[in-house]
Amino acid sequence: MRKKVIVLESCTKCEFFDTKTIYTADSFERPEKWFCKKKEGLVIDGFHDTFDKDPGIPKECPLDDYSPSKTTKKNKGE
Repeated sequence: MRKKVIVLESCTKCEFFDTKTIYTADSFERPEKWFCKKKEGLVIDGFHDTFDKDPGIPKECPLDDYSPSKTTKKNKGE
């Protein structure tokens, strides 16, 4: 049997990644709330603006075969 392995370096490439636009008074700003559809309540980034760096994959990632490595970026606020 063949096995397919997908390597993710960011939640944005995951099939369970989703966003919701956050509307502000500044019409040039387009921040988003990043969250995981697989694990209810898991917010990846609560206010991600256009030029913010990718926060990486959180330790709470619900994928069975995910384990954080030393090269994984830390979450904001850690």
